[in-house]
Amino acid sequence: MRHFLLLISTLLLCGPAWSAKTKAPLRVAIPYSLAPPLLITDAKGQATGIVRDYIHAIEKRVDRKFEFIVIPKFRIHEMISKGLAEINCYTSPSWVPNPEKFTWSKVLFIKKEVLASRKSVHSYSDIRGERVGTVLRYIYPSLDPLFKNGRLIREDVPTEEQNLRKFVNKRIDNVVADETHLDYFLKIDKNKAPIYKMVIQEYPIHCLIAAKDTELTASFNKAIEDIKSSDELDRIFAHYK
Repeated sequence: MRHFLLLISTLLLCGPAWSAKTKAPLRVAIPYSLAPPLLITDAKGQATGIVRDYIHAIEKRVDRKFEFIVIPKFRIHEMISKGLAEINCYTSPSWVPNPEKFTWSKVLFIKKEVLASRKSVHSYSDIRGERVGTVLRYIYPSLDPLFKNGRLIREDVPTEEQNLRKFVNKRIDNVVADETHLDYFLKIDKNKAPIYKMVIQEYPIHCLIAAKDTELTASFNKAIEDIKSSDELDRIFAHYK
């Protein structure tokens, strides 16, 4: 009886830690259409890159294991709505239908979307009537009216990586891209021709947390504050420059 009571006491004392360890992993969705260096997939299908690295940095500081699911961008919100994934750490409220249904972490960083061109561009009139590389099904708030009225010609491809490869190989003269993606691809442009950039949109990047879980959200926010204040997030970005 004494041994039984001792065992019960031990379990009660260790209860919170034991419960945390037995929680199911959080399924973190990552869109596979992200171009390097945000997502780099090797021949074995293993994912590395900026997004994978900072999610791993968050995981180390949150008392939960993460399970990574690399899926098409346009299936992420469907999977989260169906309870097949709980977290997306590369998203912004303006990209999500009914963002009020979800919990949003603090801002990780600001994504800059740029128009890159092989000639100096100060306004859209400088490339009037020209083709612009875009991604299929993407919405471009500042450019869509110009595509609609024919002032610019939209040229879609399935992924941003394909667009950037066309751009560095001079198959298209203008492209819309994430600035981080663009800078990475310009490193492999052997001709080193001048490239001109104009910022057209900025998006705050957050972690979307499907559950209305105050404790979990607080853990994510603390982790984000830590990787930013310790400069770990800056070092992750710098590693891929």
